[in-house]
Amino acid sequence: MSRTVRTPAGAALERVAAAGEGRAALFVFGVTVVSNALMAAAFFGLGLANRGTMEYEALARSLASGAGFVLEPGGAPVLWRPPLYILFLAAFHGLPADPYPFVVAAQVAMNGLTGVVLYRTASRLFDGATAMAAALALAVHPIFVFNALRLMPETFFSLLLAVLAALTARFFAGREPGPKDAAAVGLVTGLLSLTRASIQFYIPFLAAAALLAGERGRRAAVVKAAALAAVVMAAVVAPWTVRNYLVSGEFIAIDTSGGYTFWIGNRTATDGLDDDPLTAEQFDEIKRDIARILGMEYTDDFDISTTAWGSARASSLLYREGLRNVLAEPVETVLLAIRKLYRFWFSYVGSGRGFQAAIALLQAAVLLPALAGLYIHIRDGGLRRSRGVLAFLSIVLYFMLLHMAATANARYSVPVLPYVMPFAVVAAREAARRVWR
Repeated sequence: MSRTVRTPAGAALERVAAAGEGRAALFVFGVTVVSNALMAAAFFGLGLANRGTMEYEALARSLASGAGFVLEPGGAPVLWRPPLYILFLAAFHGLPADPYPFVVAAQVAMNGLTGVVLYRTASRLFDGATAMAAALALAVHPIFVFNALRLMPETFFSLLLAVLAALTARFFAGREPGPKDAAAVGLVTGLLSLTRASIQFYIPFLAAAALLAGERGRRAAVVKAAALAAVVMAAVVAPWTVRNYLVSGEFIAIDTSGGYTFWIGNRTATDGLDDDPLTAEQFDEIKRDIARILGMEYTDDFDISTTAWGSARASSLLYREGLRNVLAEPVETVLLAIRKLYRFWFSYVGSGRGFQAAIALLQAAVLLPALAGLYIHIRDGGLRRSRGVLAFLSIVLYFMLLHMAATANARYSVPVLPYVMPFAVVAAREAARRVWR
């Protein structure tokens, strides 16, 4: 916890936070929804909003029509996307009107709930004024709003991730995580995995981080809690795993996109980039490489989704080829990982230069103060007083490392922005204290 700031703005935040947790949470929700709605109108007016990839909508339409989890009626079952966000979209496709505005309204409300969860968690780990400022900063962050206008899983994922961050704080705090804590972590991690499979390895990462950061006497309790969380997560994911086996005859825990993502992310010939920023010639070369790795004949209509993403066997072969590339070019892979770390925070890959520059400036305006705030927080003994803050840091570190190992894009960093904001606020309050004194 940083030292109290007695600026007018700081005093106002303290008064709002002191109004009672329920009223403060309602204030955060209201400000988030109103600011998101106003910024959404501006994005639409400037022609900056878009629905995102059409794949999610196509799956939702097929699911709502009874055709199943396919891109079009009669098509092959899709194995490369988890189902939860698509089920959410499908619920809106029974409406007589275009579901898009209703989904956007729901996602704006989700942003509001994410802000509320962030406020409530951060108020326990930092203080009420810091938590309030972090939640309000998130409410007006343009990238967070931009994602709510897209029919893609980031906003849905962000809300569930905020809940997970609140639950995992107990793995680092003084009290030992009990069975209910562990079961809740497993449940939410399972739901997150069915939204975006990238979170599926988080429980062992959480256990390792909690063991490294915790006291010796808590280690057995942490291991037991993590094991129970993993069992609950597996139970949540199991029905989808069974579905995958029934439609494919292969064991596919969640989806089949991992091998391709790892391979393409470590393909130094195309700098770890995926299709959007590549030339037609580069992408054609990628498809020829995939055909060679999978032992398939290359034709002009070669489709990555039905080949590289089409089976567990293909995913496994691409994982092996990606690992072979890493071992063959270790120095180049390390340098590429550093570039991917930059992309994770600062580059919305595939967009125009003006948009890229705006993203980089917006992210730098949060990340640079956050690094200073982390230093201040540690310097002032914040980690000793509230070790649960390590839950925030573990989530940020997990996704940074994951995307350094795979593909990276600034849209993947948006769900972790809530866990960076409080540290940026700590730095801002420290700067205000120095100026105001």
